[in-house]
Amino acid sequence: MIRKSIKLIANILLCSATISTASEQLRGISIFSPRAQNVNAARDIAGWHPYIHRYEALDNYTAFSITPSYNQSLRPEKISLALFNNDTYMLTGSQVPDRAETNQLLADYFGLSPEYAGNAFFKPLIRNLFLEVAWYIGFDRWVPGLYTQFRVPGVWTQWDLKLSEQQLDPDANAPYPKGYMAPTVIPAPYHSYTEAMTGTRSFGEVEPLNYGKIAGAQSKSGIAALEWIFGYDFINRETAHFGMNLRVAAPTGSRTQGKYFFEPRVGNGKLWEVGIGFTSHVRVWEKDAEQELGFFVDVNLTHLCKGTQHRSFDFCANGFYSRYILLKEFDSEGEFIEKILPAINVTTLKCSVSNDIQVDAVLMFGYTYNDFIFDIGYNGWIRSREKVSIKGHIPENRYGLKGVQYAASPITGLPLNTTESSATIFETQPIVSDGLLPVFISTQDLNPKSAASPLLLTHKFFTHFAHTFLNTPEYPISPFIGIGAEIEFEGINSRNAVQPDRTTMGQASVWLKGGISY
Repeated sequence: MIRKSIKLIANILLCSATISTASEQLRGISIFSPRAQNVNAARDIAGWHPYIHRYEALDNYTAFSITPSYNQSLRPEKISLALFNNDTYMLTGSQVPDRAETNQLLADYFGLSPEYAGNAFFKPLIRNLFLEVAWYIGFDRWVPGLYTQFRVPGVWTQWDLKLSEQQLDPDANAPYPKGYMAPTVIPAPYHSYTEAMTGTRSFGEVEPLNYGKIAGAQSKSGIAALEWIFGYDFINRETAHFGMNLRVAAPTGSRTQGKYFFEPRVGNGKLWEVGIGFTSHVRVWEKDAEQELGFFVDVNLTHLCKGTQHRSFDFCANGFYSRYILLKEFDSEGEFIEKILPAINVTTLKCSVSNDIQVDAVLMFGYTYNDFIFDIGYNGWIRSREKVSIKGHIPENRYGLKGVQYAASPITGLPLNTTESSATIFETQPIVSDGLLPVFISTQDLNPKSAASPLLLTHKFFTHFAHTFLNTPEYPISPFIGIGAEIEFEGINSRNAVQPDRTTMGQASVWLKGGISY
């Protein structure tokens, strides 16, 4: 037994040192909110710029395109940094010898044995299948330079934290002591952290996890947004154009509910978008009326209007992951009613979410040679930090933080009203109760920033190659088809950044784009 304890302590110290080397402190947010699938100015302009913003069109004209694409996230460690400030964390139970490291989550809270010791590993992956239909109409017969455009982007998305674990003591199965989770001794319901985060079981007086679950890959599908653009080209010459447009995106995507920790999203979280756009190009080179090189600049500025979502919040005073600490529930007389629940079941609340500004800008060179088009360019995207305001509320004088306080007296079996308002997910401080009278939690104790995405910035490089079938007087329709690809990188933090939680998703995409112009 002594040899086993020494080996376990050595493994814990080694794993803790590894985690501490990678990151001094676990921290992060409860939601991951990358660029919405429909926001992609690069894909919007590439491959069909010869058919829109036409010079000296004598009649109304139309361009129609269909763009299927596949997209996948890159560098999973960057997503983990946003959520945890690491791609690994350690869990140990309250009975593990010499448990004193500040970066070890308390396993007891999750329904694991008080003797449990293990590491959780994350390699998040997001995949998207995308099909966009776009329709551009130029009204040059009536007002030269006037146009409108519609986009309908359909999305299937799959999100997976890819949680795995390493158990340092697979034989650990000590039950919860008498009075800890119930008046009697009870076994821990889960033998692994991956199983515990599915939240399927109650134990003792503790109800199952209702929100913030991790249960493998989760998918969702729908229309990301219904976009409408209405604009006018003030300058429209053979060698250049410049115009402005009004932009509106109706929120047809999905609304966050908080059931899963890494919750799939279609669109921007069901928020209306309104804004303006600027479009322009200039010819920089031409030869023999067969070859041409143009430089294009498109900039879209939008505001994400206030909308309602459900998100999970940590406590201000209790820090990272405090939404997973256990609570006691009390009656109107302040008496414990022998019901315990994960805090996240109470701190997942309705809230309003908005973003002041989102910028999607493209700089692109477009080369045409007879029937061929080759585009290459840069796309920068930035979104201001989210503004989150909690609209739901926690009932007054009903819940208090249990921490590691006992549910019942080990001697008499009678319910105990003790709470631990200073409890943390790490539970490294001395176990001090709040006394005989409970200290209740309230909505004001919640930290809105714990469920708010910070300022995000990405850099993207893209290319597209297309072929067109020029029209003739007999057949005034020009079909076109092409293939494109892009790669996107997180754009705020350097390798040694002080706040690595300010990250977003690097990703790579390939697409086909085909259509007709007439």
